[in-house]
Amino acid sequence: MDAGVVACKLCDMNFRCDECAFDAIMRHPTTATSQACQTAPEAPHEASVTALDRFFSAFDPLQFPGDRTYVSGHLWIRREEDTSITIGLDHVAASLVGPLAAIVLPHRPTHLVHHTPCAWLVHHEGTIGISSPCDGTVIQYNQELATNPSLLADKPYTQGWVVK
Repeated sequence: MDAGVVACKLCDMNFRCDECAFDAIMRHPTTATSQACQTAPEAPHEASVTALDRFFSAFDPLQFPGDRTYVSGHLWIRREEDTSITIGLDHVAASLVGPLAAIVLPHRPTHLVHHTPCAWLVHHEGTIGISSPCDGTVIQYNQELATNPSLLADKPYTQGWVVK
């Protein structure tokens, strides 16, 4: 979960990780996958193929608009004409987060510090902090995003921006 590979996994093995098939796949994906493939049916289930196609389509490089800079943490920044910058989450991270209960955004004039949370995504399983890609002062937050969190996944490069 910390690496962002899975949204949530509850332990049903009483934390006996050495006996857990999920843990084996997460720690050694090639070994566990090759062992699983030996017993798997030849043709994958159609729903599995569809789910995999949806997952990998998020990584299509053609979906990244060229008018902004992409930084670590799956964030983008775009310089505006008034010298401010707009910060948002890229479509890859937005698609992996899933449905959100709420988004907590900083109000004006909150001071942002590089690598510290500048917003929080409230999910039904917990909260994810979005780290600021820079130092600065919030001059505007996306009020539409605060009332409609689904914009983050639906329109991450237009109406789903986070703060300016």
